[in-house]
Amino acid sequence: MSVLPFYLYLANSARNVGGTVSQISPAGVVNTYANVSLTPEGGLAFDANGNLYVGCSTFGRILKFTPSGTVSTFASGFGNPQGLAFDGKGNLYVANQISGTISKITPAGVVSTFASGLSSPTGLAFAGNGNLYVACGNKVSTVTPAGVVSTFAGGFQLTGGIAFDTNGNLYLANRTGTISEVTPAGVVSTFASELIDPQGLAFDGSGNLYVTANQNLYQITSAGVISQLATGVVTSAMTGTTAYLTIISAPIAPPTVTTQPQSQTLAASQNVTFTVSASGGSISNTFQWQRLPASGSTWGNLTEGGSYSGSASPTLTVFNATASMTGDQYQCIVTNIVGNTTTNPAMLTVNPPAMPPVTPVASFGAWQNLWFTPSQLNNSTVSTALAMPAKDGVANLVKYAFNLDPFRPPGSGVNPQLPQPEISNGNLVLTINATQSDITYTIQASTDLIHW
Repeated sequence: MSVLPFYLYLANSARNVGGTVSQISPAGVVNTYANVSLTPEGGLAFDANGNLYVGCSTFGRILKFTPSGTVSTFASGFGNPQGLAFDGKGNLYVANQISGTISKITPAGVVSTFASGLSSPTGLAFAGNGNLYVACGNKVSTVTPAGVVSTFAGGFQLTGGIAFDTNGNLYLANRTGTISEVTPAGVVSTFASELIDPQGLAFDGSGNLYVTANQNLYQITSAGVISQLATGVVTSAMTGTTAYLTIISAPIAPPTVTTQPQSQTLAASQNVTFTVSASGGSISNTFQWQRLPASGSTWGNLTEGGSYSGSASPTLTVFNATASMTGDQYQCIVTNIVGNTTTNPAMLTVNPPAMPPVTPVASFGAWQNLWFTPSQLNNSTVSTALAMPAKDGVANLVKYAFNLDPFRPPGSGVNPQLPQPEISNGNLVLTINATQSDITYTIQASTDLIHW
């Protein structure tokens, strides 16, 4: 089979048996995309988020398949649902063959009757002007956005296959083995012939028409040249049922992350965001943020609420960050209809709240009385000049000289740093804030840490 620049999907079914949705990859490999326990005699349609909708005659349901494989009933109560089509606002339209109506389903799942009085409607296709075209037995009807029904063209023996090319010409599959072309003005001609029971129709972006006929898949170029691309895409048990066809102008690979989430550092009680962007073709990507706790080894999916918002969007917000979140990592799984890609992890660092500045006191004795309790003042290992209550190797006298908390290590993010040398214009510079008048500050240098 020739290499395709897209993924192609088709529904095939055997009444009372169930069926499948097949996927034909760009390399021509035919795989089962979804197993449908209910008979998928109806149409196929993808929404902008890559969710697949399948019309099933069993119980008159529309099934929804997410890119991750989750299956649910999107809507039910239809009369042998056939063709499916989305409008530009995300509303799904369903052809009810038994009742002769077209149902409209909003993205929220609200069902209403869009049009009625049609004769056995099957295939659906939207024109560029917003009118809906319906294959109805031996004719094609149009339905305006206001629901007004009229006949567009007749004299056919339609199977249900219906599709528009980029020039607005309408193509129809006939039981006579022909494909009819109808111009926007309503002029009918035969575009292709000698096909056996053509069913599903779909165009690619290059103007090639794809047709399922007699269990096989064919390509017809804009010049009318027919070539067989695959055999047995509809199994023998499914012969005689409509094999609805749809082409997804989607990427032929999983999403490509174009902007990775970045590690963030902030003060406690602040909010922080992590953002990702990715390519995804005409089918939108879906997003799922995950968290790896600093002390954990397993990534877990985040959900909305509490400390998090945007867990299924490109931007994750973490509210009211706490010091306990330091070291937590965040990543996002980006999924399209082909597969998924996981971003690089980004780490969160939360600094503890800053301590109020220490007010200088007049003497070391006053400093001792400020910081230590009476019992600590009587404990030489805690309060005397050489004591190190923070166990950081820095004596109390030095902490007094530089206004440091005796119980917290310098440089811990809470206290000022001890004077740090730096290089400026080739010179070694050490800046000391000599705040205590009863202390003599002496700077010494050593080349071996022995002789000063």
